Amino acid sequence: MSSISTRDVNLGTFRFRLNQSCEPKKDPMLWLHGSGPGATGMSNWERITNQLADDFYNLAPDIVGYGFDAGE
Repeated sequence: MSSISTRDVNLGTFRFRLNQSCEPKKDPMLWLHGSGPGATGMSNWERITNQLADDFYNLAPDIVGYGFDAGE
């Protein structure tokens, strides 16, 4: 099982956290979280991205305005 790595991404004036697992050469899977208190890419998708890390390049960003971007 692959571990999850996290990096901060700057896109223009926006900044968000990107959580990823596996290698970029695998088929990509994008996981978008819902809204509400505490909603982040990892709070919603950590378990499944770990389970699928051997098969897919998993990308679980914190949507702008949530998670890291919101001050976590």
